[in-house]
Amino acid sequence: MNPIRRRARNRIQQIMIHTSRYSFMGQARLAEDAGVSRSALSRILSGQSNPSFALVMALHTTLEKELGKRIDPREVLSLDGTYPTPSVCELVGCKGCLPANFYDRADNIKEEFREVPSGQWSIAPKEEV
Repeated sequence: MNPIRRRARNRIQQIMIHTSRYSFMGQARLAEDAGVSRSALSRILSGQSNPSFALVMALHTTLEKELGKRIDPREVLSLDGTYPTPSVCELVGCKGCLPANFYDRADNIKEEFREVPSGQWSIAPKEEV
């Protein structure tokens, strides 16, 4: 019998949004800073592959350095979709924000995001098992 293969989930993109260095052109910069290939990072961010421990630690260490604070690796990667700190905003010390893609060209919140409270967008949804 084959065991069920699950893809690891991660909050790397949500953490990147909360940094000045990685919020713009972040994927290329993070890959370079962590010493990993852009394609490997892209596959991880899109959920297409499970990263090795070494790759996770390289990304984790780089994000810690950029944030200027220590974070538990379990806050970055999860096998079941849950994290010790549910909100990325809370994790990084943000008082609650909305990502740039929530706004239209006139700097108004798009209709589909008007009911999303600040900071709540960064809480991972519960995984159905």
